[in-house]
Amino acid sequence: VSGAAKMADVLLRNCPQVRILASSREGLGIEGEIVLRVPSLGVPRSDTSISADGASRFGAVALFVERASAADRRFALTDHNAMIVAKICDQLDGIPLAIEMAAARIKVLSVEQLASRLEDRFRILTASNRTALPRQQTMRALIDWSYDLLKENEKTVFRRLSVFAGGCTLDAATAVCSDVSLDALDVLDLLAGLVDKSLLVTELVGAEQRYRLLASTRQYATELLEKGGEADIVRARHAEFFNNLAQRAEDEWSRTPSRVWFERLLPDIDNFRTALDWAVTGRHDVVLGAMLVSSLAIFWARGPQPEEGRQRLLRAIAAYTSVGEAELEAKLTLALAILEMQAWRYEPALAAGTKAKELYEKLGDRRGEALAASQAAEALLRLRRHEEADRMLDFALQTFRELGEPRLISVVITRKARNIQFAGDTEKALQLYNEAIPYAKNTGDVELMGSITNNVAEAEFGRGNVERALDMARNLLPTLAAWDRIGRALTQANIAAYYIRLGRYDDARQSAREAIKDARPAGPITYAESIQHFSAIAAGQKDWQRSARLLGYCERAYKDLDTHLDFTERQEYEKLLELLTKELSADSLASLKAEGGALSDDQVYDEALKV
Repeated sequence: VSGAAKMADVLLRNCPQVRILASSREGLGIEGEIVLRVPSLGVPRSDTSISADGASRFGAVALFVERASAADRRFALTDHNAMIVAKICDQLDGIPLAIEMAAARIKVLSVEQLASRLEDRFRILTASNRTALPRQQTMRALIDWSYDLLKENEKTVFRRLSVFAGGCTLDAATAVCSDVSLDALDVLDLLAGLVDKSLLVTELVGAEQRYRLLASTRQYATELLEKGGEADIVRARHAEFFNNLAQRAEDEWSRTPSRVWFERLLPDIDNFRTALDWAVTGRHDVVLGAMLVSSLAIFWARGPQPEEGRQRLLRAIAAYTSVGEAELEAKLTLALAILEMQAWRYEPALAAGTKAKELYEKLGDRRGEALAASQAAEALLRLRRHEEADRMLDFALQTFRELGEPRLISVVITRKARNIQFAGDTEKALQLYNEAIPYAKNTGDVELMGSITNNVAEAEFGRGNVERALDMARNLLPTLAAWDRIGRALTQANIAAYYIRLGRYDDARQSAREAIKDARPAGPITYAESIQHFSAIAAGQKDWQRSARLLGYCERAYKDLDTHLDFTERQEYEKLLELLTKELSADSLASLKAEGGALSDDQVYDEALKV
């Protein structure tokens, strides 16, 4: 590079009309140079369904298809294999050489076999082009060539960066990569060097630059880290950093606008997973793992994968056997109450919330006790134990007023309103929602405002103001964050119910289809309620048999989960059952509902989309 830079500089200074177009893994670093970083080829998202036509519009897929067809003329991209090809291209980060090598394997492997073997990519990714440069004959040789050109400190940072999943910030890289042999102040320059040499990619997320190894280079760096004997030390620093990050976030939650709070943590969701896998699953530090997963309880509950959070928490609780850690036990128990409630498991949520309240009371932690009381009350209101819920909420509200916690005040007032609404006093509930709104607005809690709006819309629906409820819910929808699957699913489901009441079945179908996309990760009750709306649409179109089958699935789900429906779904269910009882014989209705009750989640999804 140095020689090429000097040559270019001499030419440009002596020949002013000359222009040089140079390709390299890094810039020449001379005056007047304009660097254009060539990105990887476009790749479709592998977590969404896509057709062959849609996939082929992406450069990575188009290249794969071209090379695979050249290797085996029988290969064709179809709607059936488009998702798998997209996954292969995504795993290869859209790198043209890697895609060409992978596509050449189609003559001996199916796309399904190829996708399953990419974890051993360095054996799979070899070239069949005998005239290629040695470093382009295999993927490993290509990365070997780049790695061998690095300085020793760059090699050290490169290896250590492999512990990050989904990238990292400068602060994270500095904390994890630096030690007595590598000064923290040098990390930024070393990261810049790796970026310049195309071994590290940068992404601007919000206002912060993040650094990420591509999948192939990360696997390569991981192997080197393991061989060097420093893997456990670096992974321990990684877990410690993200545990500290989660604890800071937990402390800041009640003072930070919810959207800002979530969007700070979301880019590191894979790092949290990696740290938990190392600490809990690998049993390297179960105490740290327990602290980390419990600090993330609210993040898991409202984030994209609440059930994953619950399962990780249960594993951490099972692995945690220390005694005398009263504060951590209380934290774990409160986290369990939050995530059991999110899974609509009311009795376990109540038991955990009540126990957490007792533990915090023994610790003399009034804030923790109030948080646990509020969480227990959420389960009590679902169990229709309204007086007990109200007492718990009054205690929590008084405590948060004394502590000066406006956001938590708004949460508790909202829960008091929901408790009263569930008990049947809509007018009093609306008064309390109006009392909670200023607190939520002043603390910038957009998600709580969304929850209040959804509840007010349901109250208006209960009063017969269907058009007003519909307008409120439709206006709310664009304000919901992309990651807020629960909020989107509930809002779209409510919109579908309002359209059904108005007899606008085409609009209802569209909203119900949107709801069901997010309903499964949002939880089994939200999913069953979304299916119920399809049952109501089918009944509105006099498709009695399909309506009865879908309702049978819902009834089984409601019974299994021992749940009590919200007003909107309860009213819809009662009218639906009355209508089906009128239109079908008792034996026919029972038989059809039994058929629906036997359907799996996937089967009922396909059945619902036929409406």
